[in-house]
Amino acid sequence: MHNIIKRNKVYIYLVIIIVLISLLVGIIYFNMLNNNIKLDIINTLNNSKLNYNNIIKDLIIMCIILVTSFFIIGIPLSILYLIYNGLSLGFILSSFYSTYKINGIFYFLYYSFINKLIPFILIIIFIKRCIQISRLLIGYIIYKDNSVKRRIYYNFKNSLYIILFVLIINIIIYFISPVLLNY
Repeated sequence: MHNIIKRNKVYIYLVIIIVLISLLVGIIYFNMLNNNIKLDIINTLNNSKLNYNNIIKDLIIMCIILVTSFFIIGIPLSILYLIYNGLSLGFILSSFYSTYKINGIFYFLYYSFINKLIPFILIIIFIKRCIQISRLLIGYIIYKDNSVKRRIYYNFKNSLYIILFVLIINIIIYFISPVLLNY
């Protein structure tokens, strides 16, 4: 039991480090952009309602990560997806701050909490399940332990529940978020 808690702490610290580093890189990248490109981004932010449909994108990415978790390639894809999310959050934070100054930070917090944070936390849990599937499959191949099949099925089933939950949250966000932003 102590070993499981220790592995979970290591996983949480690793995810936090990956997301923070990629968040900082996203902020730095936005600040390194040419001023003309920054102005185009600011004009786009000023002229749009920022209501994006993440339903299909998240569904496709999560299914790809789940399928590839049955192969070793699923682990690096999961890490790359975490880096992508951190980079995009850093880029969005910088662009909101450049556009709206201090109000941009508050809007970013509102936007990221509703549209990004809840699905992102679920995706982190999902990625942990997929990494466990990969690790269990490697153990099954090496040690030929048949008891691993039950744990693989359990993680696979939980991964499908998380995909369904993220899908429902994205549907709610896509249809309710515009109503909330208009009030």
